[in-house]
Amino acid sequence: MPFYEIYNSNHVLVDKQFLDIHFSLISRDDYEEMVTNTGFVIKEIFGDYDYNPYSEDGMFMNFVLTKKITMESK
Repeated sequence: MPFYEIYNSNHVLVDKQFLDIHFSLISRDDYEEMVTNTGFVIKEIFGDYDYNPYSEDGMFMNFVLTKKITMESK
């Protein structure tokens, strides 16, 4: 099970958190459909956390989403 550790300023372990998380690969098309179906809009897609452009050959997709504005939400 994945975990992370928290240390104080003296480098002494003060806490250890276990994470019950699961990952799976999802296609861009499936993700875009889920985004649309839940009321969001894709503003931008980046290829990494440094805001480099997304490439079809890249390993990562980082999406910037906004909530779709509707007449009901105004």
